[in-house]
Amino acid sequence: VPLIAIIVFKGVMSQTDPLTDRPDNPYGTLSACTTGTDIFTSDNSKIWIYLQQQEVLKEIGSVGAEGAAYTGIIIIAVLVVTVIIGLVYLIRRKKGAAYYHTEVEKIWFFIAFTVLLAGMGVPFVWKMDWLLDYLSAFRQFRSLGRFALIYYNIATISGVVLLYHWTKKISAKNKVAGLAILLLAGGIWAWEAKGFADRRRDRSMVGTYNYNYFTSKYEGSWNEFLEDNGYDSTDFQAIMTIPFVSVGSEKIWLFRGDWGGFCIATRASYQLKLPMISSIMSRSSWSRTFKQIKNASGPFGDRPTIDDMKSDKDFLLLDYEDYEKNPDESFYLPLADSIGHFHQYTVYRLSFDKLTKALASARQRGLEVADSLTGRDTSLAGMDHYYGHFDDLYKGVHFAGTGAQKQIQARDSVIFKKGVADWDKTQEYEVSIWALVNDFDYKGPLLELRCYNEANTEIGYFEFYANGSVYDTEDFWFRISRYFKMPEETKDITITTKYSGPDVYYAFDELLIRAAADTIVSKDGQGNILVNNHLLK
Repeated sequence: VPLIAIIVFKGVMSQTDPLTDRPDNPYGTLSACTTGTDIFTSDNSKIWIYLQQQEVLKEIGSVGAEGAAYTGIIIIAVLVVTVIIGLVYLIRRKKGAAYYHTEVEKIWFFIAFTVLLAGMGVPFVWKMDWLLDYLSAFRQFRSLGRFALIYYNIATISGVVLLYHWTKKISAKNKVAGLAILLLAGGIWAWEAKGFADRRRDRSMVGTYNYNYFTSKYEGSWNEFLEDNGYDSTDFQAIMTIPFVSVGSEKIWLFRGDWGGFCIATRASYQLKLPMISSIMSRSSWSRTFKQIKNASGPFGDRPTIDDMKSDKDFLLLDYEDYEKNPDESFYLPLADSIGHFHQYTVYRLSFDKLTKALASARQRGLEVADSLTGRDTSLAGMDHYYGHFDDLYKGVHFAGTGAQKQIQARDSVIFKKGVADWDKTQEYEVSIWALVNDFDYKGPLLELRCYNEANTEIGYFEFYANGSVYDTEDFWFRISRYFKMPEETKDITITTKYSGPDVYYAFDELLIRAAADTIVSKDGQGNILVNNHLLK
């Protein structure tokens, strides 16, 4: 029967969820496992809240935790007593324990105990997480603490049934004792349940406000805003946001800290009945994500999402007021007409025609410069820059040219150092590097750029990481980049790769540091053309 169930489940999933390019090992499998605090205490129970207020306990379980497994004092007491009685009778090798439970309830108890151990991450949390490589099904729960929900339901039902048997047996001998146990258990249970009910009631009251807010019941709606400015939702084919948000693919996490602004944008999408060009569905396809995130890659990044559009209508561009744009994101603004300001967004009409022409023009310009190149690289503005190709290093794999910087295992390592004392410090710069990352989990390399003064004191620090990449290839070469400004006193800069485990990445290639106002064109012997370290051809 279990085998048939698995076959049926796999068959249904293959038909309804055909995507296969997703991580085998998602983020957070062991990050929210059930703990003893989650099992025995709860911040919804008046009992534990009181004990914490009296400083008897420093920490109590949160009902919002993924590993929450609190069943209530009564159920916990019933289960603990059952375990003790069962152990006593087991040690004495007697069958009297049947007085307290039936064979069916023993099976329930076994299942509850087993899934609770799974929810606690046993045995993986005992430095045996490598076992997850052989139990891939467990990893798909994202957090093993979610198994606690199965334990909660089975344990609660089992506890109620056991309590019923106890009171029934005791009442047969002493009705007063049986009734007293029932009333005491019911009273304590009701007192704890009131705490849960009060919390749910408070949260449900917020639901009405959220609904009214989302539908703009007490303020101007997005439809009214467009109408007041001479537009209609049918004038647009989709909504684009600055910043672009992508949080569902595991491998890419773009602007996950800007949920406030993004939620406002979803309100516009709901009211205007316009789709959003974004990626927020959990466990999104990698290939789809890689296509979408290129919308944030500046003028020299290709736009497969735009190319796939079957309409030439314009886009409604929403620029969040609390977000500081980088030059790649600012690329859209000269191509758009301002409509006005609404709900923390500056709203634009982004011309589809202007956008496609600007992208085509930038690409054509890059190709023309590459055709006339006599050397490997050229700077169109003649500004300070550095381009490292690693051609004389590892030959096993490379993004462009003939070589790459092979992965460095087991330690943090400085992969680049350069003197920049004579560089123009008034300019904003971009650092970018290509990294070949793995295709089986959520991890990617983290790099650190540091600035040092004459005394070799660190005066500037900037992180850039693969999970923030907005330009990737289908074979998992990620363009990792960051815009930054060097302090005036900067004499040297270094780039360090942080070690975060084996096979997080396999190689680095094509390191470029350039002024944001400059355009750097490169062409290798194999015909690869890169403009500002974006692959053009």
